[in-house]
Amino acid sequence: MNWDSPRILQCHVYEMLENKMSCGAHTFRNLSTSELLGLSQLECELYDTNAHDLIDSDQAIFILKQRGQCPMDIDTKIKLAESEIETAKVDIYKSFFITNIQPKKNKLQQLKKRHLQLIEKKNSLYHLTLEAHVTSCVLQERVRIAYLGNPIDLRNLVISYNSALFNETLVRRIATFPQWQYVWRAEKPNPFDCHSGCLNENQKFVCSLSQMYDNVYESSEPPHPDIIEDDDALDGWFIVKRREARKSQMDNTVGSNFSSQDHPHRFVPVQNQEEAQKVYELNRT
Repeated sequence: MNWDSPRILQCHVYEMLENKMSCGAHTFRNLSTSELLGLSQLECELYDTNAHDLIDSDQAIFILKQRGQCPMDIDTKIKLAESEIETAKVDIYKSFFITNIQPKKNKLQQLKKRHLQLIEKKNSLYHLTLEAHVTSCVLQERVRIAYLGNPIDLRNLVISYNSALFNETLVRRIATFPQWQYVWRAEKPNPFDCHSGCLNENQKFVCSLSQMYDNVYESSEPPHPDIIEDDDALDGWFIVKRREARKSQMDNTVGSNFSSQDHPHRFVPVQNQEEAQKVYELNRT
């Protein structure tokens, strides 16, 4: 069965409109404001007590580096991998109607795989941390409350709950699905019979990307429909537009006293490596 077929997408839309999430025979309802408040209080209590005297995520990464199981410059490597992914997406966007983009997509998949490997290496001890313990406890309590049935096997219910969460590819298909678009356009920004603070993860994700697509359609220079249908190419379009906006903002910051004709190179002071990276990106636009 095609997971993004019109019939499956329609089922997902109906499910969201009923304020539910489901996986197989397991269905989970949205939580109320008071129930969400209770989860927040539980999270704070678990962090405050740290009954098991667990290490935090920064300490876990430090241990990995000391053992030689994680590069000392892992964060730099991750940022570089993210930059390479952005460059690959821009390349796909700019080459979309010029050449066969499949080799470029294959390269992008390799870059994504490499990025994921770095993230996994950095987080290889995360399961031993306080953050992981708190997240697990809060999730189990959320699932116990939300499950429409008798939560006997909580561990399997948590697995089902996680499986019921939409991934980004599916959310993009739903956000552009005609039946959903009718609902969204009529009732946005919250087309659900539920307070915005009580939306489940899937509802929030779909609303967020639906707004993103609205921004695309309403752009003064929207991309070609074929670009919009291709996730990687559309991401490339967003990256190009973001860089153009940054460049325009930087030009305004520097001021109009400098003529770009008289001064082809401009000195832009930066405070940290992140700002330096932004300037570097502007040079590539």
